[in-house]
Amino acid sequence: MKKILCLFGALTLVLTSCSSDDSSSSDSNDSKNIKPTKIVYMDTDNKVVYTTDIKYDGNKIISATDDDGFVLKYTYTGDQITKVEEFQSFTVLSLTTEYTYLNGKLNTEIKRFPNETHYFEIKYTYNEDGTISCDGKGMNLPIGQSSFLSEKYTLKNGNVVKIQSISNGQVDGTSQFEYDVKKNPMINILGMNLLIRRIDLTLNNTVKVTTVADSSTKEVTYSYLYNNDGFPTEQKRFDGTKLSYTMLYTY
Repeated sequence: MKKILCLFGALTLVLTSCSSDDSSSSDSNDSKNIKPTKIVYMDTDNKVVYTTDIKYDGNKIISATDDDGFVLKYTYTGDQITKVEEFQSFTVLSLTTEYTYLNGKLNTEIKRFPNETHYFEIKYTYNEDGTISCDGKGMNLPIGQSSFLSEKYTLKNGNVVKIQSISNGQVDGTSQFEYDVKKNPMINILGMNLLIRRIDLTLNNTVKVTTVADSSTKEVTYSYLYNNDGFPTEQKRFDGTKLSYTMLYTY
């Protein structure tokens, strides 16, 4: 799961894709309860790197556990995710992320490391033009250290279509996203759609990402196979024409 979480962690890492159906898509009431219970991550030689098992309480996610010891544990307040804890070696806490909401929208995101007084806080601002600004700053840092984040997100039809990285008031990097019309594997997990910077949790599935930064352009693509309900059973990432990894989903 840790690699899934980091798929879009940096604007300098990008992808490109095409998609194919293994069957026709249908929309039934039952499909609203479909969620992935296991994800297998495979390398370019189709060897299993790790497997993630996901547990739920209804449509609320409880935990995602990799067989190599990385664990995510989720806490809800009502229907909103308010805390995510990351563990190494199954039980060693490595990071806690706390979320607050205002009028049903994500308001702040605070990342804390165990046994540390400093933390990183991100504030979300919902602009009149429909974009969302994310401004982050390291708090209680040692003298002489600083940490900043400034991004602007553009959303369309439930998907992040553009992310701009901003430095000194100027855009210094842009990523543009294209999607299929099928269902994201995580679409039925309650509260996930509110976590804006988790852009792997959009309504549909990313097929192409184009990033322009430092006068260079990078592209990555994804291809998919789908089940009868329109959910991906397989995702492949390509850097150019070279396969980067394969993920298999079980629901």
